[in-house]
Amino acid sequence: MDFEKTFQKYGPTYMGVGWGSEESQNKRFSKICEYIPIKDDTNIVDIGCGYGALLQYMHNNLWNPYYYGMDRNKEALAYIRSKRSMTYTIDIRSTSMLKTLLDKIHTIDYIVCCGLFQHMPKLIGEDLIKVFIEYAPRSIISTRSDRSNRDKEKFVEWSLSDIEKVTRNVTNKFIIDHSYMRHDVTIVMDKET
Repeated sequence: MDFEKTFQKYGPTYMGVGWGSEESQNKRFSKICEYIPIKDDTNIVDIGCGYGALLQYMHNNLWNPYYYGMDRNKEALAYIRSKRSMTYTIDIRSTSMLKTLLDKIHTIDYIVCCGLFQHMPKLIGEDLIKVFIEYAPRSIISTRSDRSNRDKEKFVEWSLSDIEKVTRNVTNKFIIDHSYMRHDVTIVMDKET
């Protein structure tokens, strides 16, 4: 999927970032937020943030965290900046670029990555999880756990067992929650102390 073209066509909407519906998008966000205590001084890094729909969801639920959005889509990031949030352009396949950007952020409480891993080769995904665990006490990934009816050429298949194996290679402190929507999974990883 060409996310830049999709965003140009549909703008800052669920369709503009390739989600199936606003309802499913909000179900994912609700599940993510279950694992983050609501405090206004929380620092959240949203990797693959698109137009900042997660931040918008948080604001709609009367929560105003410190938010840092990272994405490769410059038009979507410009939209977030217009809402007075920090943004960074990133090629997520470069873990060194990600580390450089994360080093610029004084405090990171949570790293969130919603909808990105289904487009990510497994080796890059494992490298990203290592970076997430290195930089944040808790990281949350929401992704699809299989292709279901999607175009098989455009999605990498992550089965639940693949997700568990990759996560276990990085940390033993994790939860895999696939109770909220068919074919979706949220992985919550805590840094081991």
